[in-house]
Formats: sequence, C-alpha cells, structure tokens
Amino acid sequence: MTQVFYKRRDIYAGRPIVDDIVGGLLGLGEGLLLLLVITIILGSYAMPLPFQAEIGWIRTFHDMVINQSHILGAFKSNAAPVFLHILSPLLPSDLVRLFP
Repeated sequence: MTQVFYKRRDIYAGRPIVDDIVGGLLGLGEGLLLLLVITIILGSYAMPLPFQAEIGWIRTFHDMVINQSHILGAFKSNAAPVFLHILSPLLPSDLVRLFP
C-alpha cells in the first residue's frame, strides 16, 4: 500500500548517484545497528543447563551465533559497550553491567 502513494524524492536532483550512495550508506548503517541490537539481546541471556527434552539445534545455534562468530564477537567486545554506555540513562543497569 505504501508503494502506491510513494514518490521518490531526490536529495540532490542534479546527480542521482549521490542519492543512491547516501541511501546505501544509510541502509548499511541501519543493518549494522540492527546486528548490534541483536548481539546485545542474544548476549544478555545465558543458556540454561541442558535438560532431557531440549531441542538440540537451539543450543547449537546459540553457541554458533554468540560464542563462535568473529563478527558478533567484535561487536560484543567493541561496539556494544560504547552503544550501551551512550544509552545507559535509558537502559536497566543490569544490562549495562553485562558489557563493561
């Protein structure tokens, strides 16, 4: 429905490539921000001890994404603490303490 009423608005009509580059950079920034938020959310929960009726792939997925991913490891150790400390007045103190 949005596409019916949407009209493209150029940032710099003289050079349409500028609009594409700025849009791409904003999209990249939004994707990195989303990945950072997912890292913070998944990193704030500890997996419970295994139990008998557990679905095995969930623990494997959590270990693969949180513990073994180098990209998310870099986000968790570098970008997440900065992001959380900037937003610390708006977040619970327990969450901020998880990322020193």
